[in-house]
Amino acid sequence: MKDSNIGLYVRNGASKIDVINVTTGQIEGFITAVDFHGNLELNLNDSIISTTNIVVNVEINKTETLYINFDNSELYSSTGKILSLGDAAATENFTDIYLNVKNSVFATASENLFEINTCSSKLHSEIISSSFSVENSDKTIFSCKASSVDLLGFLNKFDKSYKGFFISFCDEEDNTQDFVIELNLTNNRFENIGSTAIETRGQLSEIVIKNNYFVGNGICINHSIADFDFDTLTISHNVFLNNTADGIVKLLQPRSGNSTINLVQNIFENNRDIVISFTSPYINIYQNFFENKDSSYNLKVESDTNSYTGRVLNVSQNYWGTNDVNVIEKRIYDKNYDNTLFKINFRPYLGSRNYSDIQNEEATFLSSNGDIGGIVSENFTLTKGSSPYVVISNIVVQEDAVLTLNAGVVLIFKEDVGITVYGAFIVLGKPDDLVQFEPEVIDKPWRGVDIKSYIGNTNSNLQYLVVKNTTTGIRVWSMNTFIHNVTSQSSTTNGFTFYVNSNVTEVAISELTASNNVKTGIQIVTEDISSSKVVFRILKCAVSQNNEYGVDIKANASVIISECDIEGNTESGIYVYQELGGRMNISTSKISRNLKYAIKGYFTEELVIDSCIISDHSFRRFGKYWFQRISYVYLRKDDTSKFHIKILNSVFENNINDGIEVKDHYFSNDDLMLHIENNTFTGGNRTLVIKYNSYSETMANVRIINNLFLNNTNSDGALVQSEFEHIISDVKFENNKFEGNIAKTTLLMTGNVRYSVGIISIQHNDISGDWATESLIDINTYHEITVNYNNLRNLFPNVCVISAPKFEESFEINATFNYWGDESAVEILDVACGFEKDMDRSFMHYIPFYTDSNFKQVVSLAQDVFDAHGALGGYVTKDFTIPSLSSPIIISRSLFV
Repeated sequence: MKDSNIGLYVRNGASKIDVINVTTGQIEGFITAVDFHGNLELNLNDSIISTTNIVVNVEINKTETLYINFDNSELYSSTGKILSLGDAAATENFTDIYLNVKNSVFATASENLFEINTCSSKLHSEIISSSFSVENSDKTIFSCKASSVDLLGFLNKFDKSYKGFFISFCDEEDNTQDFVIELNLTNNRFENIGSTAIETRGQLSEIVIKNNYFVGNGICINHSIADFDFDTLTISHNVFLNNTADGIVKLLQPRSGNSTINLVQNIFENNRDIVISFTSPYINIYQNFFENKDSSYNLKVESDTNSYTGRVLNVSQNYWGTNDVNVIEKRIYDKNYDNTLFKINFRPYLGSRNYSDIQNEEATFLSSNGDIGGIVSENFTLTKGSSPYVVISNIVVQEDAVLTLNAGVVLIFKEDVGITVYGAFIVLGKPDDLVQFEPEVIDKPWRGVDIKSYIGNTNSNLQYLVVKNTTTGIRVWSMNTFIHNVTSQSSTTNGFTFYVNSNVTEVAISELTASNNVKTGIQIVTEDISSSKVVFRILKCAVSQNNEYGVDIKANASVIISECDIEGNTESGIYVYQELGGRMNISTSKISRNLKYAIKGYFTEELVIDSCIISDHSFRRFGKYWFQRISYVYLRKDDTSKFHIKILNSVFENNINDGIEVKDHYFSNDDLMLHIENNTFTGGNRTLVIKYNSYSETMANVRIINNLFLNNTNSDGALVQSEFEHIISDVKFENNKFEGNIAKTTLLMTGNVRYSVGIISIQHNDISGDWATESLIDINTYHEITVNYNNLRNLFPNVCVISAPKFEESFEINATFNYWGDESAVEILDVACGFEKDMDRSFMHYIPFYTDSNFKQVVSLAQDVFDAHGALGGYVTKDFTIPSLSSPIIISRSLFV
């Protein structure tokens, strides 16, 4: 039979079909039964079937019993499934499917081999002495989703697929089903299965996986059964060889402890990564042989939503491939690695593959060959003369014990091994003889150092220490720790993490170096408490090239950063989030070349930046028709406390990012105090934005005094911008100098007026050297504003010096006693862009004015003088008659009566 579409098309009335000794060529499909009703028995014996699509395609419709038997046959498909079983329509009645396979060969190139997806069926199956393979890298040999499963697999070979067995249930959350749900896989061979050889999801009452051979696979057994109790899961007498996965056997177990799980007398040999991973202590693991020299862990406890802290799992009488207790400990990931996990006890253990060879040796910290690891229960000193030491298992310094490392000691760590200190840790490096911690293999990081000493223990002391290539860096919970001249670099998380608590009042660390860490260089964290009275000092740090933040402060404490160099970090040089109080003081530091922000923070109390250099920030996110502007210093007040910002004596240079942005949360109901004095802003873009538009009636006390703005460019906006919703204090821009800047506007004032009882004062500034394309000072608000005693000149001719907002009869701007760059009111009229120049604008008083930049000569005319230096018009405040002249009168100043 060849060159046809469908070999057999089954319709109503057919109850039994026998196919015996049939051979087909490349037909599209062999058997299709999608339109029939009733029961069916299909037998395919001693045949060779080859198709381009689905070999056997059955859709169940009003069927009580379906038998499918493959015996001594070969079935191939170039692009389709071998067997497809599905529901033609939803039904309340269940179909019993009996699928029996024996002495047969099945192969396909691009689809799941057997696919059963029928929620109206109960599957009963025996698969014996057959061979299965799928050439496609993302397909499954046996994919089954049904209401119940009773499956036996015996003496089969499953080869070349993405998954082998995948079994799930239509209602995975139903824990009350009465069906027999069993899986028994015995004496099978699973080879070259890329992802998972056996995977189940949902409820199974009994699972037996026994005497199977798993070789060259990814995950061999993956059971996700956390929400159900079941009778037994037995994995015994299997051989696992040359498999690689983050769990060769992976169990997400029931949390109740009512189910029995046994892993017994299996052989695990030459597997890589993680051999057995599991989540709860309700499991029996004994008399297995673990000989996996290249694995990360033989056993690994995974974190779970349930807490099993304090529990101990006994995994005694297994052979671990060695008699070295330190090596055994290293390859068991439990509480020794993560304090939130339960502990595993592996003693007594087998000394060989002989079940009677039971040993119970305790680990010694210093082994006979010079390797170290394990528990330090009494004072111990490591010396340079015996260095380097290879650390083969976790070092745990117990309470009341002290581990001391003399100058010049080198520790070389196996992968994932680390140091945990409950007692004291003394590292006595010297400037010319450092102590060094590094991995055995550069791309296999060790864990790091955790200091968790209890209050009252001997203080730990780390000085002149270099730590490289860890997963967690140096983490300190105990603040009675002295740290000086310590380097932590190339961690897969943070370089340093300090957990601040309320048991201490002051912490000081100095000369830290944190570089090339995947997350943050130095992180300071408050452990769920408000501890703003704690003072945390960082002196002389160098923090660079970290992939998130240089310094990350999530601590409700007073943090002082002094004499630090923070550069080249990806997200922000310094990031601050203080939710429950805290202060920040950054002084005498250089913050440069961070990709996005120099400083970004959400503050509640006080920030001081003093005598710093902040430079060379140039991030902008571009689209085809847009770019996103980012401020290099972003400061936001998010809660209801007072917020005081001082930016003093600092230099901000060569920042292409927008400058300092100070923003208050709209629903904040407390005060802002902002003091910016004696700073230099040069070679940048927009330099300063203040947005204080709280809904509540609060105080904004702002002082921007004695700053130099030099050679900055913002061609599409303002150089300095402020937005005040209301003011219950004064805002002062005084004694600032602007020179060589190019912008639409040098100083932009905006904001709606709701509760304004304060004054915005712009006085004694020198704004005579800027190029403003629209105006030097743009007043786009109706707050009370005074602009006095300023040296004002726009280097762009015939462009506004001061712009008033849209006409409002009750609003006036006091812009008197300024030098406008001219001596005549006629010339000043062209650049004082208020009502007199444009009747759509509000009135601006600019007379009297000075005629020189030294403020010596003043023109003391009144604003209501009709003839001001030949400019006729102006502010009429009393009865006035325009005189009759022989020639027309040219009114050059709008009349406001």
